[in-house]
Amino acid sequence: MLARLAARVAREFDGSFDRILAVESRGFVLGAALAASTGLPLSLARKPGRLPGPVYEAGYELQYGHDRTELQKGTPWGCDGQAVVGLEEAWPGRSLRRGQG
Repeated sequence: MLARLAARVAREFDGSFDRILAVESRGFVLGAALAASTGLPLSLARKPGRLPGPVYEAGYELQYGHDRTELQKGTPWGCDGQAVVGLEEAWPGRSLRRGQG
């Protein structure tokens, strides 16, 4: 089932991304499966306050409010011009986001 879901996400975005950014913790499962099936690099983001050392922060809107996520500085997450698909939940179309790294 997870392999089929990862294949569906890959088809949905039709190769238009260069890296996968998985947000804690449900996004880690689908992100790992998508990275394995596409061969693309995977970066992991955590909820605020859970990573040691300096971090990058990003806020985003949810249908019921807003939230933040953090990525440890020094972690490769994408380069300028790379398209990044962000996975927060395990269901495509619900919370997939496209962004530029």
